[in-house]
Amino acid sequence: MSSRKKISKEDRNEKIIKFFHTTNDVFKVQEAGSEIASATGMMVKEVNEGVQELINDGLIKNDKMSNTAFCWSFASFDLDQKQTQLDTEVERIESYNDKIVDESEKIERLLKERPESDARTKRLELLESLKTKNKQFKEELSSFSNVEEVELLKQEFNIGVAAANRYGDNITILQRFCDTKYNMPKEDFNRNFGITNSFVDELEFPTPGANKKKRK
Repeated sequence: MSSRKKISKEDRNEKIIKFFHTTNDVFKVQEAGSEIASATGMMVKEVNEGVQELINDGLIKNDKMSNTAFCWSFASFDLDQKQTQLDTEVERIESYNDKIVDESEKIERLLKERPESDARTKRLELLESLKTKNKQFKEELSSFSNVEEVELLKQEFNIGVAAANRYGDNITILQRFCDTKYNMPKEDFNRNFGITNSFVDELEFPTPGANKKKRK
């Protein structure tokens, strides 16, 4: 005896609905399963499961009269269901259209209040440029999160400061030597060697954490 191939739920429900629409009649719930099974070749158990599922989905109507449960589904009822779904979709689309119209009016109003101009375009371009630079600065700043790297930069800076201060000290010593040995005033010394009056002071860099001393 060959085993009967199990039908899918979709095909089962479609056959049940087709049976109701073809007969266009009302059936007792306890008898509907056997009658549909006899007409469609399906098993009574799977028909009963399908009928109950379609009742739960609202595709088959049922009611109880005098302690007897009845069920039915007319073609016109299916049409009403589809019409209801269509009306719901139409209302949803109309609602979206209303929102689109409202947003379009807002955009037009904003464009009138803030018309496009070269100045506004340049400000927007500047804003985007500043945003880009800000992002770059943040990326560069994040590269200094390494403590060892920061300490290394501090050491290199201190070495540079010390060298610059020694250079300034040497110039001051040479100025005093020329003044004492050759009676050359500081102004003549600076003029002959192309040194401005503020040059030595400009060379002085304070060592981090120390107060700057003014040369005399």
